[in-house]
Amino acid sequence: MPWRRIGLLLILLSGGLMFSSTGLSDHGPGHSGACFGPTSTEEAPLDDWTVVIDPGHGGADPGAVNEGATEAEHVLTISNLLREELRGSGARVCQTRTEDEYLSLADRAAFANRNDGDILVSIHLNSFLDPDVNYTMTMWGSGRAERRLAEAVLRPLETHLPETPEGEETTINASRVAQFTSELLREAEMPAIIVEGTFLSNRWEVEALEDGQWRHRQIASAVREGIVAYSQRPPLVVRATLPAFEVVGFGLRGLDYWLRESGTESARMVSSGMYLLSGWEPLNLFGVEV
Repeated sequence: MPWRRIGLLLILLSGGLMFSSTGLSDHGPGHSGACFGPTSTEEAPLDDWTVVIDPGHGGADPGAVNEGATEAEHVLTISNLLREELRGSGARVCQTRTEDEYLSLADRAAFANRNDGDILVSIHLNSFLDPDVNYTMTMWGSGRAERRLAEAVLRPLETHLPETPEGEETTINASRVAQFTSELLREAEMPAIIVEGTFLSNRWEVEALEDGQWRHRQIASAVREGIVAYSQRPPLVVRATLPAFEVVGFGLRGLDYWLRESGTESARMVSSGMYLLSGWEPLNLFGVEV
């Protein structure tokens, strides 16, 4: 083969994959999305997991803006910190963007699907006309697994964000989990959620986010804690038979079970998630706290 053809072939092959100092990109030229291997050297809670992080907005789409601070830049900082925490917990992490660039929702979902993510977490900051409003929120699209992930991530957010690391009160005074229709959540072939960490429109919050990275790290650590908690819970039982009772349906929340005593028409609702009944006494079927 002539040397010119060999050179051309090498150029074409190298153009298909872009390498960075820390990860491998499969978005193609002009895109910074990359995957990063785990950094843990011992057994870790997220071993064999692939977590896709999606820093929202970017490039021509700054997202929320307050006093010159943009949602796009701050969620990228949060995502970078979250990536390293997850890698330290044993996960392979794929990040849709590592620079300030625009990606469509379809591009983000396609990236997650190509990289076989186990879950997708899209990081955002909220905004509202009233600058005093500030709460933390997670959103899910459809399916019990997505709702479980949204609830698992919300718990540490609502625990940690109302206080600074020094124990002082912040302006966070509420938390919410909500169902939301989004192309990203709909097209992702894995449990996917959106995290609205705090309100960038809040006066106190924008000052905190502009004051170093302590608030970003607090949000990232809480999200990591929620992901680890989600990974440790067994799959939901769709149908199970116990010695005396049978699961015959689910409540609207997805964590409620209707149990019917074998051979009878009576049924009772159990509202404690992973707990089923044996002789009407609580039985932790999976040996986990919920």
